[in-house]
Parts: sequence; C-alpha cells; structure tokens
Amino acid sequence: EFLSRAIDARSIDQLRKDHVKKFLLTFQTPELEKKYSKKVDDRFGGYVACTLLVFCFICCLQIVVFPHSPLMLGVYVGIFILLTAILFVCAVYSCVTVSTGPMGGGAWGGSATCDGVPLPPQLFPTALQRLSRKIVQSRAHSTIIGVFTILLVFVAAFVNMFACSRVALRDCAARELNVTPEAVGPCQLQALNFSLGTPTGPCHRDGLACDFPEYFNYSVVLSLLACSVFLHISSIGKLLLMVAIEATYLVLVEGPQATLFDNADLLVVANAL
Repeated sequence: EFLSRAIDARSIDQLRKDHVKKFLLTFQTPELEKKYSKKVDDRFGGYVACTLLVFCFICCLQIVVFPHSPLMLGVYVGIFILLTAILFVCAVYSCVTVSTGPMGGGAWGGSATCDGVPLPPQLFPTALQRLSRKIVQSRAHSTIIGVFTILLVFVAAFVNMFACSRVALRDCAARELNVTPEAVGPCQLQALNFSLGTPTGPCHRDGLACDFPEYFNYSVVLSLLACSVFLHISSIGKLLLMVAIEATYLVLVEGPQATLFDNADLLVVANAL
C-alpha cells in the first residue's frame, strides 16, 4: 500500500511537471486547456455560499465595532439580498437534475431529483433553470458572477468609511484651545477628554466617530478570502483581482479617508499617557 501511494504521488508529480505551467497553473497545450475550460464545475453554488459566509463575518465584525448608520443598513441588506439571490439561482443547478443528465438539453422534461430524492415536476420555473444552467455551464458567465460577488464583499468591507466623520481631531482641538494645529498633541487631546470609543463633542457633527479604522483593514483581508474559493478562476486572474482590490483600498486610505487613521493614531497615543 505504501509503495502504491508513493508511485501514485510520483506519477502525479510527473504529470504536473509535463503538462502544467508552474506559474500560471494552466495546461501547456492549448488543446488540454480548452478541454478543461469546457468542464462544468457543479460546485459553483458552494463557492457563492462561502462568499456569503465571508460577507456575514464582515457584517458581524463591523456591526459590533462601528456605529450604526443608514448607509450600513442599506448596503448590507442590499448585498445580502444580491448574494442570496445568486446563491439560490446557482443552487438550482446543483439541486435539479433530469433523467437525461444534469440539466441537459431542451425544455428539461422528465422527473427531477435532488440528492437522489424524487422532486415534484416543475419545482423551479423553466426560465430559472435555464438561467442557472447558463451561469454554471459557461466558464465566462461563472467567472463574471464570481468576480461580481467578490466585489460585493469588498464593497461591504470598506463602505462604512463614508459614514464616518473626516474632521481632523488636530484641527478641531486647535479651534477648541485657540492654538495652531501644529501645537496640538496627545496631551492636548487628553486635556479635552478626547479618548478612544468616547464621543468627541463638536468634532464629529458631520458624521460618526470611527475610532478603530484598523478593522476596515481586517475586513478587506477577509474579503480577499472570497477570491480563493472560486477554483475555476485562474491563478493569474485572482492575482490581478486582488492587486486591483488592494490598490483601490490603498488609494482610499491614503487619500480621502486618511484622516480616520490619523485621528486613531492620535487617540491611541493620548490613551497611552
């Protein structure tokens, strides 16, 4: 048995070396790659379910840490409805099969089964079954839906930034103390009773006080996990998508949302005194 496993492992390694490109993880010959691209991945609904689970983790994290706002409620409910609808449509393909094959052909007559259990005929509308088949059986369509769900989770990870106040605490404290912003430091913030997790008076009248913006970073890292579950997306495609996500987030945190992190740094130092 040990020799058999060793031979199988050696054979797999040799086949991978002979037919698969090391970096791109694609077949070396176009014929094999084209044949593989036509293979239907009936686990696509499971990938969307994992993405929905990551989204729920991000929601729980941000609902606990950040103040609630209409933006948070609206975006989270909207994304949840979209992801649930996509999951339901994809699950139709995984659940419904016909006696002639997995959703194969025409109007899909015949008796349907789900995990071997007979189901009533026409349990799902024909249009819904056709839509599910077009998504799952097409590599291009499933890739587009996969990228769309990943982007939805990414949006959920940072959208609450726009409900947070972007007033600089240094400028606000300078107005309160009638000094220049350069003269404001942690000691001045402590004198004004500005601290993490507590309201800072007039400084955040135009938005919510988000004193822990590092949790946006954690949420974005969680959103990147959604990229890994879609096995049918090529490795180079996942790399480009993750680079684009990270570049977009860096532009936000280094640009219009940089004040959130500057304020948090000041409050952390003030609390440490």
